[in-house]
Amino acid sequence: SIYNHSDKDVYYELSVKDPIYYSYPPVKSSFIPSNSFFSGKEKFRSILRDGKKMYIWLFDKEIIDTTPWEEVVAKDLYLIRYDLTLKDLEEMNWTITYEGE
Repeated sequence: SIYNHSDKDVYYELSVKDPIYYSYPPVKSSFIPSNSFFSGKEKFRSILRDGKKMYIWLFDKEIIDTTPWEEVVAKDLYLIRYDLTLKDLEEMNWTITYEGE
């Protein structure tokens, strides 16, 4: 799960490729309001099978809503990036917590 304990609404993106960004901005289904969470244990587990590493980027909703996506990508305007293996997530009890800046 991704817990957003910050005062910002965020979007997340996940990928098994680095530093690949999607060619489009985050979608509504990847929105995590302030002081809320996304329950993703099964999704994470399926992505990380076969020893892969997963990359998760969190983006400020306000930046996504007001900045062209090309600029977000070019300037790396993400809040934080997590590089995680299956072992990492197991040690974290499947919980990623974003506290803000």
